[in-house]
Amino acid sequence: GKVALTDDFRDKRQWSIQVSDKGNKTVASKTLTEVLNEFKIGEMNILKMDIEGAELPIFNLDDMMESAVASAQLVGIEVHENNSIVEKRLALMGFNCVTEGETLFAEK
Repeated sequence: GKVALTDDFRDKRQWSIQVSDKGNKTVASKTLTEVLNEFKIGEMNILKMDIEGAELPIFNLDDMMESAVASAQLVGIEVHENNSIVEKRLALMGFNCVTEGETLFAEK
């Protein structure tokens, strides 16, 4: 599908671009499952997610996300909002979770 992006976060530099309902630019997007299928990735050792605020929509709304994330042995997610939702979902998938700084680590 498409997602809207905004660059009005913190110092408004390039690193601060994030998904937002109020975004001023729309770009094409792919789900994690689509990316894994496109590159024929069946299993991963490490999955690092730094998706600037899109964590909760993905973990709340994307049912296909579960099978994609489940193919990783270790997941590191920089969670920008309430990480308890993400942590609970990962725990239900069989991951042990710990938070270090801004990053939630989950290991099978």
